[in-house]
Amino acid sequence: STTWHFGNGDTSQLSALNYSYTQPGVYYAFLVAVNQYGCQDTFRLTDSLEVFPQPVADFTMSAISGCAPLTVDFNDMSTSLSGSAHDWSFGDGNTSVLQDPVHTFNVAGTYTITLIVVNQEGCSDTTTQTVTVLPSPVAAATVSGTQGCTPFSLSLNDQSTSASSWAWDFGDGNTSTQQNPAHVYTQPGTFNIVLVVQSVNGCSDTLTIPTPITVEQTPVAAFTSNPLTGCQPYPVTFNSTSTDLVNPVYSWLSGDGQSSAADTVTFVYNTPGVFDASLVVINSGGCTDTASAQVTIYEQAIASGTISLIEGCEPLSVSFTNNSQGATGFIWDYGDGNTSNDT
Repeated sequence: STTWHFGNGDTSQLSALNYSYTQPGVYYAFLVAVNQYGCQDTFRLTDSLEVFPQPVADFTMSAISGCAPLTVDFNDMSTSLSGSAHDWSFGDGNTSVLQDPVHTFNVAGTYTITLIVVNQEGCSDTTTQTVTVLPSPVAAATVSGTQGCTPFSLSLNDQSTSASSWAWDFGDGNTSTQQNPAHVYTQPGTFNIVLVVQSVNGCSDTLTIPTPITVEQTPVAAFTSNPLTGCQPYPVTFNSTSTDLVNPVYSWLSGDGQSSAADTVTFVYNTPGVFDASLVVINSGGCTDTASAQVTIYEQAIASGTISLIEGCEPLSVSFTNNSQGATGFIWDYGDGNTSNDT
């Protein structure tokens, strides 16, 4: 009979066999042959058998799902890896030989991550896990205008893709969740508009409108004056009482061809009629406002008359002739305490 001794306590009486060592180590195998008379001989292998340790591939991931672009930290947890090599395949065409790589998945999809570890003896093991990358929305928008005067109105047009909710921040303390909101800036300043969009799977993207919104102060034009009704030639003094001024420029128009750039002006109206006097105030940002009022100028009456004689004996009878122009009422004063309203 023959008996194989495998060096690990196991034996076999088969004359030929395949034997698997399940534990690493150095083994001295030998064969004992015994004939029918009880005589025996031992055959020992010239070399020992060395069984190398089998590595066990394993790893952890910082995330197994998330929104694109998804960055995942991979941490090698393999065992029996003295002097080992790592071969990572991320399932998107990218690979790494680092022990603990970091990889970013830019496109939505499900990816099979494969790790092959090979120890210094050439033994290897393979393990896989999956990562699910969810599609992210892409925030995009246009704005109707980026510069204007208070109150400055603008409208926003959402052009995002894969978005199911919208959060606008207008930069002045006001917000909106409408897809295409409108907004009015009532105060001057520079404002950044930010849009955050979210998809149905909870992924989000943020957009800051590239050009800030610039809003300039609009002045409030106003003025005071002496009475706006009189007889020619009639002077009217206008004094600006405008507010919300920023380095203002004044432009006065009398309505009869006169003008001025002062903050206070006096126009003399020499022609009868109704005139539209106006003040345009222009702030340094180019914002304007206008105030106006009507000026009514009446025709000036011209008194004129003749008398029939200038001397004589009492009782002296004198004829007075009225030659006045533009008059509707008359008062004669004869100089002796007597008066008359006769024409």
